[in-house]
Amino acid sequence: MSRLLGAFWDVYYQLRDALGAPDEPPADVARRHRDIYTAVLKGDVDAAVAAVHAHFEGVRNRTARIGG
Repeated sequence: MSRLLGAFWDVYYQLRDALGAPDEPPADVARRHRDIYTAVLKGDVDAAVAAVHAHFEGVRNRTARIGG
C-alpha cells in the first residue's frame, strides 16, 4: 500500500500544476479522509472501498480535464 500511495504522489506532484486546485473545499477533503479512516477502523471493507473511490473522484475528474 505504501508503494502504491508513493507512486500516486509521484505522479500527482508531476501533474499538480496542470491539475489545478481541488474542486472541493478542504473541509470536504478532510471528511473524505475521515470516512476512509472510520471504515478501516471498523473493518468495514465495503465502506472503505466506497470511501476511497469517493475520495479519488475529484482527482479523476481533474485528470480527465487535462487529458481531454
